[in-house]
Amino acid sequence: MNYTATVQQYLSALQDMRYARMVPCSDSIRRNIRVIARNLKREGTDFKYLVNEERKARILAAIQADPKIMSRDLANVCGVSSGDKFRRLIKQYTGLRIEEFRLNAASNMTAELHQA
Repeated sequence: MNYTATVQQYLSALQDMRYARMVPCSDSIRRNIRVIARNLKREGTDFKYLVNEERKARILAAIQADPKIMSRDLANVCGVSSGDKFRRLIKQYTGLRIEEFRLNAASNMTAELHQA
């Protein structure tokens, strides 16, 4: 069993990232929390990293769908309680302010469109 893929599948199926916690995940995939944590570590990752990657993916998808989406709406997409907390999260993930991140994401999307 590939625990990384199983946890990623669980996280991508979540409607609300506020519920991205280890206990509901373990209940969903019917494995003990310690077993999941140990096997994720063996596979070179951990639950928190996978949650952060899912949040990043959701943020990028939301910006691609609507480049002018507001910070509070992006916060809801990734399960963060406020726009301020979301802005700190973006800074932590990327080292960029939200405005810089949007410009960077928009220019990357434009470059990808021109390559296709």
